[in-house]
Amino acid sequence: MPANEYVEDPADLFDYQSDWLEMIDNTQPGGGGALSLSGQDAILVGLVPYNKIRTAATYFVGHSYADEGRPFRLHRDPLPQRHPTCPQMRAYAVGFVGLAPASNPDNPNGEPYLVSPFTGPDGRQLYTASYQKAILTVRFKNFGRMRFLGDAAVESAAAEVGVAPYRKEYLRFVRYNMEPAVEELSADGSSQLRFAEGPSPPLGPLSAAFTAPIAELLAKATLSVQCLNVPHEYVSSDSDILVPDKVLACLGKWNTRSFLGFPAGKIMLMALKAEEVLFPIATADEDVPATGWNLTFVFHHFDPPKGAVTTDKFGHRLFPWSRSGKWFWATRASGDDFYPGADLYKVFQHVLDPSTP
Repeated sequence: MPANEYVEDPADLFDYQSDWLEMIDNTQPGGGGALSLSGQDAILVGLVPYNKIRTAATYFVGHSYADEGRPFRLHRDPLPQRHPTCPQMRAYAVGFVGLAPASNPDNPNGEPYLVSPFTGPDGRQLYTASYQKAILTVRFKNFGRMRFLGDAAVESAAAEVGVAPYRKEYLRFVRYNMEPAVEELSADGSSQLRFAEGPSPPLGPLSAAFTAPIAELLAKATLSVQCLNVPHEYVSSDSDILVPDKVLACLGKWNTRSFLGFPAGKIMLMALKAEEVLFPIATADEDVPATGWNLTFVFHHFDPPKGAVTTDKFGHRLFPWSRSGKWFWATRASGDDFYPGADLYKVFQHVLDPSTP
């Protein structure tokens, strides 16, 4: 449970088995669903006790939170619920409207209103109408190639290979996209290029130099890794501003270990894009809402043709040798790589976690 989450009264906790009543008619309320090759969505409408709308929203949509301290875990509880007929879809939004006013015996004339457990910005007491039921509209959609795994599944996957759980966070709530492209690199020393054939009379092999500047074509790919619903306190060292220290420490660096199945050196972190997420839970401090981020990590994948097959150096650690068209490991005079490396799995680690496995 998040430290700042409002503690609901036990009587207000939603239970799917006893509290959800799907509404039916000659035509399904809400409009049913639609399935296509480009998108899939559906709507279910049901009745729930009005006092349980907050916890019902949390149940269907789910939310994430992070430990404040050790063991610095990321928690995904509850998970977004599946559509009962089309399980490839998950809930992502809930709407509600009150139904049938309910008399309140605590009021002088039984007026249908309640005293809110929350206060206004000026500290005054708030009031709300009292209803017997709420019409709950739950929206579902297909998230594509994304797995929604609970905490136990991540813990188990990490234990199988003896690593910290954060190193398996890439297994859940993550979507991948790779876009291959060709880049141009200005090739110095183009005088090494000579014509091997020519007009009559024959020039003969290696007879005439090609002196014009040449752009060498490089096959690269942009790998986008989108992580959904990451709590602010998990990724940011500042409570108000997004300051992703673990991510900043990896920017412009290649992977020193195998990362997402790619050998060391082939992946470099180039950028981070963030979109704010609003978790559907009430907080104990109304001025500090529960928020998070959809984070998109932008990596460059690079795997040029190696000239030395015996070395274990790859990708961003290699540089071209114009005479051969092959790529070789090169270092600074100090012996260090030109570009620094890092353990890129750190981008999935709690920002306050000091461990360095």
